[in-house]
Amino acid sequence: MSEPFDSLNPPQAAVTLRSLPRRVRAALAVLEREEVPLDAAGASGESPLAIVDDMARSLMVIDRGLQQVLLHEAPTLLAAVMDPGARVWEQPPGDRHTCLAALDDITAELADRIDGAPGDSWTRTAAIAGGSTASSLDIAREAARTGIGRLRDLEAAGTGQPVTDD
Repeated sequence: MSEPFDSLNPPQAAVTLRSLPRRVRAALAVLEREEVPLDAAGASGESPLAIVDDMARSLMVIDRGLQQVLLHEAPTLLAAVMDPGARVWEQPPGDRHTCLAALDDITAELADRIDGAPGDSWTRTAAIAGGSTASSLDIAREAARTGIGRLRDLEAAGTGQPVTDD
C-alpha cells in the first residue's frame, strides 16, 4: 500500500518536521480547552504527554539512524529506526515543558540534518537489525511518518477530530 509519505522528498520531510512543534502545541491547546488531562491515560492507553514524549524519543532514535547512514558506509541500525513497535521506553514521560523542549530540539536538529545532507546521499543504505534495509531517504520519510502519526494520535486523544492546520 502506498502512503503519502512514500513520495516525500527530503525538503518536504524537513518542512514537515519543522511544523511539528507548532502543530503539537495547537493539539495540546485543543485538549486543554476540552479539559482532557494531559498526564492521564486516555482510551488509547496513553496520555497526551506520553504521546508527545514518544514522538520526541522516536525522532531521536530515527535521527541517530539517519546520522549513521549519512556518515558511515552501510551501517547496521537498530530495528527501532524503522519499526515503531521496536521503540520501547523504560523511563516515564516528563512534564509538559520537558516533552515540548525535547520535541523542539529534535525536530530542529533532524530537519537541519536533512536540509544539510548532500543530494547524492539520499540513496545511501543501511542494514536494519532483523534483516531489512533502508535508504537515508526511507529514514527521513519515517521521521515524517512517525511525527504525523503521533500527531494524529494526540489529536484523537480528545474528541477524535483532527486539528486544522491554518
